[in-house]
Amino acid sequence: MMREQLVRQLKQVLPLIDTLAQDLLKAQDSHKQAQVTLEAAKAMSPSRMKKTGSLIGLTIPTPTRAEADLAVTEAEVAVTEAKARLADLTKRMKHHVHHVRLLVNGLQQATLSIVEGILDWRQMRQRRRQMSNFQRLFRFPWKRQRIANYLLHVDEDLRALFPSVALELIIGPKATYSPLLVSRATLQALGTSSAGKTFLTDRGMDSTPPPSVSATDLDRLRQCIEAIDNEIKLEALERQRCGEEEDRARTTYDPFATIKSAGGVEETLSNMMELQSPTAHLLGEQLRIRQEDTTRAAVPASGNQSGEDAASTEVLRIKPERLREFLEKRAALLDPEADCELRDIQRWGETNKLKGKIMIRKNNEKRVEHLLARKIQLQYLAHRHRHEMQNNVTKFVRSIRVSVVNIQRVFRGHRAKCDYHSIRSAWMEHKRRVAAVRTIINAFRRYRRRLRHRRSMTVESVAQAQLLNLLANKLNESADTQDAAERYRRVGEERRRQRIVLLQKHKMEQQEMERKRNVAAVRMQAIVRSHLAQGQVRMLREEKRAHMTSVSAMAIQSKIR
Repeated sequence: MMREQLVRQLKQVLPLIDTLAQDLLKAQDSHKQAQVTLEAAKAMSPSRMKKTGSLIGLTIPTPTRAEADLAVTEAEVAVTEAKARLADLTKRMKHHVHHVRLLVNGLQQATLSIVEGILDWRQMRQRRRQMSNFQRLFRFPWKRQRIANYLLHVDEDLRALFPSVALELIIGPKATYSPLLVSRATLQALGTSSAGKTFLTDRGMDSTPPPSVSATDLDRLRQCIEAIDNEIKLEALERQRCGEEEDRARTTYDPFATIKSAGGVEETLSNMMELQSPTAHLLGEQLRIRQEDTTRAAVPASGNQSGEDAASTEVLRIKPERLREFLEKRAALLDPEADCELRDIQRWGETNKLKGKIMIRKNNEKRVEHLLARKIQLQYLAHRHRHEMQNNVTKFVRSIRVSVVNIQRVFRGHRAKCDYHSIRSAWMEHKRRVAAVRTIINAFRRYRRRLRHRRSMTVESVAQAQLLNLLANKLNESADTQDAAERYRRVGEERRRQRIVLLQKHKMEQQEMERKRNVAAVRMQAIVRSHLAQGQVRMLREEKRAHMTSVSAMAIQSKIR
């Protein structure tokens, strides 16, 4: 399906590219014509003629400056419009060509995958057939099934696209048809030949487009193309064999051909018995030949069957008496006589003054009986249909009631589940809030305890407390104790100085970050202002272009009027 969709898109896009190519050529011609007109208008201006000293003014009336400026303006407008249209068509052409190249690449990959899948499936079937001991027996002439070969479809569904300018742009000049839509260079690299027609000559192409199968493996391409070519050859051989088989069956001896040409068996026998047809001897001869052919085709069960062979090869003889009886019986069956009987006029249980008999045809009576039987059958069918409809309606109403009860039960269960979920969510939210409050209180208590402990356990406080204890209790101790107290005091002062330095460094980092943030904000404001200014400039340019277009249109209209 993916490949069919890609082929359908290619068939839709390629005619559009052909049309765009024609429009592009026309736009190039119109652009060249406009440039020629502009050059001619500039050459006819009075200032140019005065500078160059041309002799044109002697034979052609010199236009005024206003007329020359108007002609130059009109020519410039025409050149601008032609150039804009040419640029627009070129852009559209590039877009569609890129799209078609993507489609061609996808088509190549899909075709390769499909062909490889078909080949793998055939190999798997062949391996299974070789591994199995099953033998198919064809006891009867089976009807030949017509199965579509997708490899042949892959080779045929893209031939209608050749030749075209679009494919010439995509694949390359002088490319031949291939099921994978590859270029001539790729086909030459693969070493395969194609019987397709060449493209038209290239027109205005400066460079060869890039190959569409640059990333595709050449071995896979060669295998795919060879598989499709082999399938085409096998199909041609199969067609030739079928044609030979039909010719052989047509030229084979048919024992019934003479009988059919004589009018058939029944007509021949009737003519022989009644009209003594001159083809009677042909009928007997053909029947004898058919009997001999049948006897010859039978395989003998044993070697000693000479008596049976002699009996079977006797000449077929027709008995006129039995044939006449057979024809009379058949005529009686085909044309029966009218069967009638006499009945009383007065029916059973009815009083009637008329007495006598009446002749009644049994065929008419049978017709009436059949009519009444059909009426009874129709009435019974109507009764059965009514009964079935009533049963169906009853079952339908019962099923609707059961469905209503089930829907109500399911809805009540749904409501109960919703209520349970809402109550449970409210309870869980309450528990979460209580736990959050408890966590916050415990965290605050721990934080307050840590603050007290931090204030009491700082190095300065410990050193100060030790220093006070040493000074109060041990004034007359040795010099080592005094050195320890002095060391504790110096350590506290050093820690204090380090903390002050860290605070100053952190403050400087904060100031640097604030400065960078201000610089970034200024840059962002400048970028936004430049973007807004560019938008205003673009709007002014568009307004100026629209004004010039309107002025040019007014000038053209005034000139035409």
